[in-house]
Amino acid sequence: MAISRFCAQRSVRKNQGFTLIELMVVVAIIGILAFIAIPQYQNYIIRSIRSDAQQEMMSILQAQERYYSDQLSYTTDLSDLGYSAATTTIVDGGTTRYTIAASTCSSGTISQCVQLTATPANVQAGDGNLVADSIGNRTRVVDSTTYDWNGNEL
Repeated sequence: MAISRFCAQRSVRKNQGFTLIELMVVVAIIGILAFIAIPQYQNYIIRSIRSDAQQEMMSILQAQERYYSDQLSYTTDLSDLGYSAATTTIVDGGTTRYTIAASTCSSGTISQCVQLTATPANVQAGDGNLVADSIGNRTRVVDSTTYDWNGNEL
């Protein structure tokens, strides 16, 4: 009889919940996972928005080529291509991430080459300028280092 009462008391005590140490271990594990995962997620977001800007730049370059076939010249005013302003922006979640502008290439005139520059803003600011031109050059300039669009240093 004493044994059955001991077992009953033990099972009641066993089902009362978690100990403080068990909870602290779980909190520590969650903290370590968050410490690793959050920066990786932020890098992923920056890369995905960079990809959106590159895609928009390619669309603008295609519109530039259509404009060139009609006018025999490129344009620095994106509103000539059907955009609402001379420059366009990449917006994510209500926040401007890049501003894209067209200019004449340094190697010629506007009738020979147009260059698009996407200037990063806000969270993207450390990501560097994206540059694409009608000749086929595609670079990303971070500080004084130049990379191709795949991330390889040039």
